[in-house]
Amino acid sequence: MECIDGSTFTLSDALKDHELVLINLFFTGCPPCRMEFPFLQEAWEQNSDRTGDLRLSVPLRAAAGAAVSAADKKAEKSALTRRLSRVKYGVLAVFALAIPAWFALRRVPLPGFCKYICPAGTLEGAVLLLLHPNNSELRTMTGGLFLWKIAVLLLVLAACVFLFRAFCRFLCPLGAIYSLFSRIALLGVRVDETRCTDCSACVRACPMDIRSVGNSECVQCGSCIDLCPAGIVTYNRSGALSYETLLELVAEARGQT
Repeated sequence: MECIDGSTFTLSDALKDHELVLINLFFTGCPPCRMEFPFLQEAWEQNSDRTGDLRLSVPLRAAAGAAVSAADKKAEKSALTRRLSRVKYGVLAVFALAIPAWFALRRVPLPGFCKYICPAGTLEGAVLLLLHPNNSELRTMTGGLFLWKIAVLLLVLAACVFLFRAFCRFLCPLGAIYSLFSRIALLGVRVDETRCTDCSACVRACPMDIRSVGNSECVQCGSCIDLCPAGIVTYNRSGALSYETLLELVAEARGQT
């Protein structure tokens, strides 16, 4: 192995001079990795006469890619998924707003999204209802609309197998509404732009179709916080509320309920 000073290191050579060799595999953008440094240093100093020390830093690109791979084995985002992520805005405009408004003017309430799209309603309502033995007569009433919704359900289920959060990213009108308020949310993931190095580790690691942290496609999950090598991604717009503080507040709130 080639070291940063240009020299070559082999484990066999290290074992010639030491009984043990401590191998520390770490990533500089990982808070738990940084937290364990003092303890490993202390352990090494106490046994430095018999223990060698080898520290391996994982490259940023490899760490970000490994995080995505470990979190989700599904297809990576692409230009196609970015285009598909815009479909939910059309679903919101047509099926959640326009169709209900059109029928409301005629005093005929009709929830367009629930009637024509919603796969949850198809699976949890229609399918389970038709499977009940006491509802055999309802099966004769199914028609083109039911077949359409079954097709939508199967398409969504298949997409969810291969794509991360397929329904939320591409079809959900509620997700579209949330995205409109992402940048002005009271609590969200933010980057200190004055200290950002534009390494794009956060964008590459995120499985959503974001172009920057906290934009309309960001779901505020906070996974990018630990991946930032500069440690400048935090919860809250001002950056005053850290991820650790947020967890403490959540734990405190749960203890009071």
